[in-house]
Amino acid sequence: MVMRSARTKAFKEFEYNFRNCQTLVDLIEGGGHLALDKLAKQANASTRKVAGFSLDKFFTLSPQQRVVTGSKANSKDVDEMKSILNKIDDSNTALNETLPNILLSYLIELFEVYIQEIAVLIGLANPNLLGLQPQSITEELIREAVKKSLGGKLYNNLDSVLFKTNFNLSIDDAAKEASSTSKDLDRAKNIRNLYIHSRGMINSKFLKRYDDPNLTDKIGDKFPLTQDYVNTIAAKFFNTVTNLDEKASDKYPQILIII
Repeated sequence: MVMRSARTKAFKEFEYNFRNCQTLVDLIEGGGHLALDKLAKQANASTRKVAGFSLDKFFTLSPQQRVVTGSKANSKDVDEMKSILNKIDDSNTALNETLPNILLSYLIELFEVYIQEIAVLIGLANPNLLGLQPQSITEELIREAVKKSLGGKLYNNLDSVLFKTNFNLSIDDAAKEASSTSKDLDRAKNIRNLYIHSRGMINSKFLKRYDDPNLTDKIGDKFPLTQDYVNTIAAKFFNTVTNLDEKASDKYPQILIII
């Protein structure tokens, strides 16, 4: 995708925070590996090289292989190795379970803020689209009108009436150009809601809304949220916002000069 040099204030803020989010992922994941390396170095010399294996290679073995390899070391080394492996497994589990949840929540928040901010910019440039008279507008009035128009609709239907009817813009079209759909993005938003309101547990409302055959009979189970999924949906959100910003700028070029 070719990035334009001219971007709206709403997009620049979204992109800045999105890039910070990506940097945070790198720092957390990098920090996690550093922490694991530090734990590994706590092992003594004989443990770091058990039966001819370096500690790093030892970690790549299956549990069964670890047992066979570890049986060739003395009991003290084996106990120390088990302690280190348990700490590493605990750290990996915490990192893998917590990071995707936090990042997905942050990503959805960035998207929702962008949608509101681009609507405010369009409203400031074209108050008549919100039913307001140009001579009496303030940013506060525009924000109130946008909030009233979006309301809960944004959370129930990403392709809201405000964008389609008032602005003649389609979030779904922008999403499709990003190899996604508004339903994909809506699903991500509701996965976020599962973790916020139900500790990630799948409920009948979620199943009915998305009719996912992979989740049939999974009511009460935790939704399998992974970092790979978050990375994939993050790219879709970013590209959708990029496309929507281009469409909004083409239709309402005056929003590019609002700072």
